[in-house]
Amino acid sequence: MQRNLESALPSPRLDPFDGSDLLSFTPFIRNFQHVVEDKTQNPARRLELLLRFTEGEAHDLIKECTAIEPPASGYERAKWLLQRNFGQPQVLAAAYKSKAESWDHIAVGDKIALRKYAIFLINCCNVQQGNPEMDSMNGYEFLRILAQKLPTALQQQWINQMGRFRDVEMRSPTLQDFEQFVGQHSRNENDPRIAGLGYQNKMKDWKTPQKYPKVVTSKRAFAATVKTNEDDKAFKGKNEKMENKAKISPCLYCGPNTYHTLLDCRKFVFT
Repeated sequence: MQRNLESALPSPRLDPFDGSDLLSFTPFIRNFQHVVEDKTQNPARRLELLLRFTEGEAHDLIKECTAIEPPASGYERAKWLLQRNFGQPQVLAAAYKSKAESWDHIAVGDKIALRKYAIFLINCCNVQQGNPEMDSMNGYEFLRILAQKLPTALQQQWINQMGRFRDVEMRSPTLQDFEQFVGQHSRNENDPRIAGLGYQNKMKDWKTPQKYPKVVTSKRAFAATVKTNEDDKAFKGKNEKMENKAKISPCLYCGPNTYHTLLDCRKFVFT
């Protein structure tokens, strides 16, 4: 009866592993055990499928294991090589740390980015739990890297949480504590029932700085302005020159209290 139910299930999918992403090795090897090892006891068949579902560097690493006799030894050797090169706990922990360091800082109000980060933290916990050799992921340094990616307000809330762990529960925070903290905030902010509340409503009221259009002055308008200024200066200079001359010899036709000479007198010219 159980076999009939199993046969009715859709065929499981197994994505190939090429060795470029260390974080994908653990899911690959677990899926391979379920999809292949649980279905066949033949070591030669297992090795054949292991070669088929590996690519790139991972495939090159184990492709000559088919020469080992008996086939069971070749299959075990291939799995051991993959585990040694891609699945060591310390190597995986370092890979998760590297990915955390390269993660973009989450901006205030970016609900999608916070949700993706929460999913990443869940994956970290899934790999770390039950593997004491990856206990470094519970350490202060790793948690500090993770917390630095949060908005400043959430970082401060996490600091308060750490104080509670230290003073009330008398223990250090763990990766699981941090995952639960971020996951709770992610679920709260992505809950459609609270859309538009809190800072989400405030963000709608923020006004963007008003942009004033640039005043572009054409060459013709600039030239006209320069010419006008030059004409004003010339006229002013001419008047000053006439006044200076008049102080020396005022107009004999108009009288002594004049600001021009007889040669510059318009009345004398038209008489």
